This record gives sequence, structure tokens and C-alpha cells, in this order.
Amino acid sequence: MKITNFGDKPGTMQWKNDRPYKEGQNMKKRFFVWFLIALMSLCSVSYAANIPDATPNFFVNDFAGIFSKRDVEVMMEKAVDLDQNYNGIQVVVTTVKTIGNESLEVYANQMYNKYGIGKDDMGVLLLVVTEDRLIRAETGDMMQTYIPDSLIGNIMDEYAIPYLRENKFAEGMVSFQDAVVKTIKSKIKVEVEDKSANVAITTAPVVFTQAPVVNTNNTTKQQVVDNEIRKESNNVLGISIVAVCALIILVVFVLVTNKKNKDLKNWCNEQVENAQRDAQNIRSMNEKAEREAQSQQSWIQFYKNGKEEADKSVEELSLQLARVNKENRELQNELTVSREMIENVYALHPNIEDEISALNAQRKKEADMLAAESFDSFAVKRIDLPSSIDNLDAFRSVIDKYQALTEEQKAYVKTDMSVIYNKYEESVRLKKEEEERLAREAEMREANRLKKTIEEELAREVEPTTEQYDRLCGFMRNYNGMSSFAQAIFTAGMIDAFRRRIDDTQSAAEEARRRREEEERRRREEEERRRRQRKEEERRRREEEERRRREEEERRRRQRAMSSSFSSRSRISSGGFSGRGGRSSGGGASGRF
Repeated sequence: MKITNFGDKPGTMQWKNDRPYKEGQNMKKRFFVWFLIALMSLCSVSYAANIPDATPNFFVNDFAGIFSKRDVEVMMEKAVDLDQNYNGIQVVVTTVKTIGNESLEVYANQMYNKYGIGKDDMGVLLLVVTEDRLIRAETGDMMQTYIPDSLIGNIMDEYAIPYLRENKFAEGMVSFQDAVVKTIKSKIKVEVEDKSANVAITTAPVVFTQAPVVNTNNTTKQQVVDNEIRKESNNVLGISIVAVCALIILVVFVLVTNKKNKDLKNWCNEQVENAQRDAQNIRSMNEKAEREAQSQQSWIQFYKNGKEEADKSVEELSLQLARVNKENRELQNELTVSREMIENVYALHPNIEDEISALNAQRKKEADMLAAESFDSFAVKRIDLPSSIDNLDAFRSVIDKYQALTEEQKAYVKTDMSVIYNKYEESVRLKKEEEERLAREAEMREANRLKKTIEEELAREVEPTTEQYDRLCGFMRNYNGMSSFAQAIFTAGMIDAFRRRIDDTQSAAEEARRRREEEERRRREEEERRRRQRKEEERRRREEEERRRREEEERRRRQRAMSSSFSSRSRISSGGFSGRGGRSSGGGASGRF
């Protein structure tokens, strides 16, 4: 298969030797090898779930973080005592937050087998899932003989579920472990005492083997047979799960292969589309080049038209220049003629400049006399007017017009300006007297209104308030601002009574002001108190958070120290506790809270 290469432009591709097809075949081969490796790994690992490794404490694995340091110490002490003094019987407590979509029974069984709890299958796993609100007690093969499912279920219902339903996870698991440990110790003592007739027992730890249990009675034999059947069932279940997983992987392989083929096909289509896009780009570039060529032709035509217009403009300017030169020559001729005439005048009249100066002076004098005559005709119409307010503007206009004349023009004025000035000043005095009279009348009207208002205030009996005090003070300010002429209409008794009313009202106003200031002060103090209270609460909250943080750090430090202490006391060579290799029979009890 070949595709033509359109060059080094982006979006093009050249295939050589059908490389994508061969890479697809190699990918299928590699994927098949991976499939065989995964299938072999699955068969070797079986169907183990994603179980977390046991902690160094082993007997208490708190993955959900619900136990305190004291809880761990109490449970570790009981579990270690049971393990050391009862020949490897182990009770392990584990907490997780969630198991997702896993089955609780399968998850607990796989955890039990991974940890290898209990010697000779004499162990119990107590598992609680906090977020999923599930609990499971998984028992070993031989432990089923002493702690059957019904018994472990009753213990769970009595000692664990009531606490867990109230979200007291730590109390519930501590109580559950304590009850299971006590039950194991009581059951083991009963078994030992029943066998005392045939076996010599001392205070040393009890050793449990399968032989004595199988040969004691028929009930024990039947339990062993049931355990063997249960193991065979678990093996069949494991093989079935492996087969189902293999089938799922095969289906996934087919789906992935189809997806690879589909991706390859999409890739080929994408390359074809890229080639088509490149061809389209080339066509677009050709069209753009044609448009640019057309644009260049337009510009060339524009330049030709511009050149023709420029040539026409040059011809017109040349004609204008010729006309200007002709006019310039004519003006030069006229200037020559004028100079000859001036020379002839100087020849005939040597004192022509003095004559011209005298002529100009005569003309200026005639103009000044004409301006003075015009002013006199304007002033004569107003000089006979009497002094009055109405004629003030007329006199003012004559004075302004006289001041606008020059000194030479004023010398030819015949009007007596002193009469105009005197009449103007008299008119100004009359206007001022009229204004003063009007002002006194207005002030008297205002004084009469204020007098009437004061009389009404003195006649009224009202409760003194701040607003009334401000109004009375305003009236008094108006009285003080009047002239003595206006104040004369007020009697001394009236003013004294009004001032006493103001003093009486002032005390009430000051009291109201003090109350307002006191209320404002109390409000500010209350706000300051609340602010300090909020600040104190914030400080206490930070101190409480800091205290809790220190307690949490101290708890973790003690827990690490406790773990180190238990590790140092352990008899295991690895430095921590571990299982005894036991396997679960799949028995136990589950619950939801």
C-alpha cells in the first residue's frame, strides 16, 4: 500500500514497506505473549485480592485508624499472652475503611490465609470495615472444632454489634476481642480436662495436633471430613475463578485487537484526509496568487491614471507660471513709471514732505474737532436733566464717553463736565439713600416677624427638647444680627424672658446630648467587648487545635514506641510478630451494623 508524498508540509505522511501493518502484527504477537504471562501469573497467584500487608504489631492492624494507644496496648497484651501460653493460638484484629466491591467473606478468607494466622489452623481473624459498616470473624480449620460459626456469631451480636451501631468502633472491637479470647481459653481448658484421663497435662502451654482430635470421637472425625470437603470446594472455586479470569482476559484481548485495527483504519483515513487537506491548501494558495496578480494589475492601472493626471497638472502649472511672469513684468514696468513720477514731483516741489506733514496735522485736528463736536452734541441732550435715580445711567454714559476721548479731543470739548460730574454724584447719593430706606423697611418687616414669633414662643408651654433649643438659638442669632434701629421695637422684658426660655431649654438639650453621648459610649464599649470576646474565642480555638495536634503527635509517638517495644519483645527472628502458617476453612460469622 502506498500514498503519494505531498512534500514536507505538516499533515503529510509517506509509508515505506507497509510498516504500520507489520507493526500491528508485531503488536498482536507481543500482546499474545503478555496474555500467556498474565495467565501463568494468575494461576500461580490464584485469586488473591489486594490485601494490605500485616503491620509489625501483627495482632492489631489498624488500617482505619480507630484505636488509641491504650486500646492497642490492651489488645496486644491479650493476643500475645494467648499466642505464647496457648501453643500458638492467635486472634488478630484488623480494621480497614472499605473493601470496595469485594465480597466480605472472600476478602476475610484471603486475608486470613495471607497472614497465616494460628498454629495448626488454630486462629481467628476479627475484621471490621468502618465505611462499609461490615464485620467478619474468620476462623481456622481446627478452631471450628472449638468455636463453631453459631458461637462466634452470638459473641459478635452480644459484644461487638451494639457498640458498632453507635459508631464506637474502638470499644466494640476491644470488647469483641476480649470475649473471643476468654471463650477460647474456656473451651481449651474444657478440652484439656476431658483428656486428662489419657494424657498427662501440666501448666505448660497446650499442644494441639490433628491426631488426638481425629481419634477422640465420631463428631470430631465428621468435622475433619467436612473440613476436607470444604477445602476441595475452595480449590474448585479457585480453579473456576481462574478460568473465568482467563476468559475475561481473552475477551479483553479480542476487544483490544479490534480497537487496534480500528485505530489503524482511523489512522489511514486521517492520512488520506491530511492529503486532501494539503491539496485543498494548494488550490487555496493558487487562488490567492491569482487574486494577488489581479490586485497588482489594478495597482498598475492606478499608477498609469495617476501619471496622466500628474502630467495634466504640470501643464496647468506651467501655464499659470507663464501668466505670473507676465504680470510680474507688467508690475515692474508700472513701478518704474511710478519712480519716475516721484522724481518729477520732488523736482517740482522740493518741500513736499513738510507740506504733507502739515496736511496730515490739519486733517488730524479736523478729526479731533469733529469727535469733540460729536461728544458735545451727545452731552447737550443730557446736561439739562435733573439729578435723580432715573437719570443716573444717562450721566454715567456721558462720563464714560468723555473718558474714551483722547487728550487732544478733550481740548476741543465745549461742554462743562463739572456739571455732569456733580449731577452724577448727586444721583448716586439719592440712590444710596433709597437703598438704605428700602433696607431699613425690609429689616423692620423681618424684625416684626421675629417679634411676633418670639411672642408666640413665649406664649406656648411645650416640653423643652433639643430641636426647640436649636430653633430658639436661631431666633436669638437673628435678633443679634439686626441693627439697633430694628432692635428698638423689642422690649427689654421680652428679650429677657426669651433668654430665660433659651437657658431653660439649654439644660434639657445638654441632658439629651449627655444621654446620646452615654448611649454612644455604651455602644462602643459593647462593640469593643464583643470584639475582645471574638478574639478570645479565636485564641482559645487555636489553642485547642494546637493542643489536639500535640496530643495526636504524642499518641503517634507513643504508638511507634509501643510498636518498637513489642517488636523488641517478640521471639520472632524477623523483629516483629507474624503468623503461624494457619489457613482458614472459610468458616466464621459476618454482620452488618
